[in-house]
Amino acid sequence: MAKMRAVDAIVLILEKEGATEAFGLPGAAINPLYSAMKQHGGIRHTLHRHVEGASHAADGYSRATGKIGLCLGTSGPAGTDMITGLYAAIADSIPMLCITGQAPTHVLHKEDFQAVDIESIAKPVTKYASTILEPGLVPGTFAKAFQVMRSSRPGPVLLDLPINVQLAEIDFDIDAYEPLPVEKPKATRGQAEKIVDLLTSGKKPIIIAGGGVINANASGSASRPTPSTATPPSWNPMWCWAWATAGPTATPGRWTPTARDASSSTWTSSPPRSGGCSPRTWASLPTLARRSR
Repeated sequence: MAKMRAVDAIVLILEKEGATEAFGLPGAAINPLYSAMKQHGGIRHTLHRHVEGASHAADGYSRATGKIGLCLGTSGPAGTDMITGLYAAIADSIPMLCITGQAPTHVLHKEDFQAVDIESIAKPVTKYASTILEPGLVPGTFAKAFQVMRSSRPGPVLLDLPINVQLAEIDFDIDAYEPLPVEKPKATRGQAEKIVDLLTSGKKPIIIAGGGVINANASGSASRPTPSTATPPSWNPMWCWAWATAGPTATPGRWTPTARDASSSTWTSSPPRSGGCSPRTWASLPTLARRSR
């Protein structure tokens, strides 16, 4: 089995996992990983002026391509700058991997320069966050990270790498490395039959669809034949409105509520004056699905 630096093993793992598009900003504590990326090749990097922007770019890349976007940054403020991007990704079920540099393990918790506990900070906005303290745990932790971010409801992961862990030599064979199986829960036949029964027995069924429909590549069938609603920014002629969530009540898109509207429960049989829902489709909706314009 070959000996190599942990960062060299990481680059090989990223390439094998298909995560070859990185966004970030170099800095002392993450520079060993950057050096390994340069030596090996195979991972494209886009330089950003601010790590928060890099985290949003990685998120956007994951959304647009379905692949894993990478966000890279040094210790301390780079990790804290990633938090907003991580929050956006976990809110919308977007898998992405953030990698931060960290101070050496022997000075952690000693108020060393930029030695922030990013693992604890990132945990509320990730599916998994870990500071890797032992070089030999690097391959297994990265394998677990990719499995977790892709399994069930997808989401972001943050891995924190002390600089001495990055530079340590480990035994690693990329040919023996295999991505861990991804867990994708499915409805049972009984559950699916109950859903079909509910739709077919309802007089005026309507589907409220979220972004997960797009993530599951099911948006083409979600809008037919049942009138549907969707969360922003989706829009389709068969869809009647887009739900907004920035208020005391859920409100249709393209509708600006007044203070009086927000405090009332006014419903109407009149179709909206604009939007994607035709008067004929509007008339077929249940009364409580007609929000006053």
